[in-house]
Amino acid sequence: MDYGAAINDQGAAGVPVGTSDRTFEMWVRTSLGDGGAQNLVSYGTQSLGQYWQLMQINANQLKVSGGGGDDLTFTYPSINNDTWRHVVVTYVGA
Repeated sequence: MDYGAAINDQGAAGVPVGTSDRTFEMWVRTSLGDGGAQNLVSYGTQSLGQYWQLMQINANQLKVSGGGGDDLTFTYPSINNDTWRHVVVTYVGA
């Protein structure tokens, strides 16, 4: 993967979907301002239980989407100050 590129694969085989457990871990450095959005990782087809995405929204939010309208948004003081941040997202299935 190239530096500065997000992982985006709609045909990823062997990755967890549906209610399977998963963890994504990455280092990110961003200067994205308010009103912007940046995909960090996504895979699958955009249908219920078959899609997963982590993105940055604005200067201080991370959003996790599961493809079924079950989005979670987390707000932080600031994550856009051009400093490396360690991000880990874990989903434990049903």
